[in-house]
Amino acid sequence: MHTRHGDLDVFAVDQTVGAPPRYEDLRARAIAVKIRGVTLLIAHPDDLIRMKTAASQFRDRPTPKRRQDLDDIAVLEQLRGGSAPPADQATES
Repeated sequence: MHTRHGDLDVFAVDQTVGAPPRYEDLRARAIAVKIRGVTLLIAHPDDLIRMKTAASQFRDRPTPKRRQDLDDIAVLEQLRGGSAPPADQATES
């Protein structure tokens, strides 16, 4: 989904490879973030990496969106202290 602040990815847990098997599992690991007085739960970076990795492999996903997924994964890896190859070095399937 595109917003005036940028893209917002929405994943259905039961339809997303890489997601925890149940929404309750995803929610239990979520990180609470308060924005403008509203507390939002955001999926844990490990869960986001798994879901974005799966999303980037969908064959019908537009190439620019697949590249954005790979860029997002690299940022998430850096935030959690891991390392990931730059998106331009990743291979597409």
